[in-house]
Amino acid sequence: MSLYTEDSPVNEKVTQEDVARQAGDSRSVVSYVVNNVPRQVAPETKERVLKAIEELGYRPNKHAQRLMREQGDSVADKQFGLVLTDPSMFRRPYYGNILAGIHRTAHAHNCHIRFIRFFDELRNPVLFNELVHEEEISGLLLMSLDQVIEGEPDRQLIRQIHCARV
Repeated sequence: MSLYTEDSPVNEKVTQEDVARQAGDSRSVVSYVVNNVPRQVAPETKERVLKAIEELGYRPNKHAQRLMREQGDSVADKQFGLVLTDPSMFRRPYYGNILAGIHRTAHAHNCHIRFIRFFDELRNPVLFNELVHEEEISGLLLMSLDQVIEGEPDRQLIRQIHCARV
């Protein structure tokens, strides 16, 4: 049974309180599930909350989540960037398996890959400053860059990445 019918206004926001009512749980339990916090929630409870989220079409308020994170941990915590040599890495099974493993492991540890870029793209100073910043990411994984380092400009870019201290 959904709290909202097809006749309900489209702009009506579904809240965590609505989800809690639908699931028969507290708003804090809904928050634990939505924010994927380390607190243990019984599998059947989590399933009930996820079902209510789906039935109601609940969408978290990203701005509120960001404010909550800023009160505690940094927004950049558990977010990292991935820098590859070039687009051909996506077509090669060896690297495809590595990338899939990175994704699975990040997901298992509640980490997020914020971006995947290619080494040459980081030469753009505007893009570099937007992406490689301690307020955006807590780390940067550089894959197989030994294959593209050819001269002093490449080594300078690596030094610039290192000095960014993400």
